[in-house]
Amino acid sequence: MTREETLDQLRMANAAMDPVVDMLASESPHAVASRLCALLEPLGAGAGIAYSAEWPQHIEWVCAGNAGDGGLDLARSAAVALRTGVKLKGAQLLCDDGQGALAVAMGSLSRIDDAVLAAARQRMRELLTAQRLRAAVAQLAQAERLQHALFAIADMAGSDLDMTTMLSQLHGIVG
Repeated sequence: MTREETLDQLRMANAAMDPVVDMLASESPHAVASRLCALLEPLGAGAGIAYSAEWPQHIEWVCAGNAGDGGLDLARSAAVALRTGVKLKGAQLLCDDGQGALAVAMGSLSRIDDAVLAAARQRMRELLTAQRLRAAVAQLAQAERLQHALFAIADMAGSDLDMTTMLSQLHGIVG
């Protein structure tokens, strides 16, 4: 094999890996969805990606081309069907961790390379799981602050403070 042939093979291998690397480098579910939408076909009504870390709440919709928001309702219905094992033409689960992290593609994925699709599935699952965990940590931190405030108020209520001092301290606790 000549040097030029070897370089051509390396260029082709790098070109094939670029979309995979791009997908794995995505820093948000929206970035993964946007990259996939650019590859979806057909770009007709309803083509896009719906995802959420807390499905069926807080669903985000990224549409392909000029698809508009019409696909979101279809994506919600498709997700229910796909989760029960029903196969739908033009709809495919990208990820579903069973705990709320779910992404569904509306449109044909047949044109997308298997390695790119696998990278998209993996990255979407990672990002949605991380998003769900961050929300859980924030909720626990809020619950801890509330618990501390309630204990401080209970301690203060059992004390023999005068009303002015008690209200001042209560204001300091509540904010």
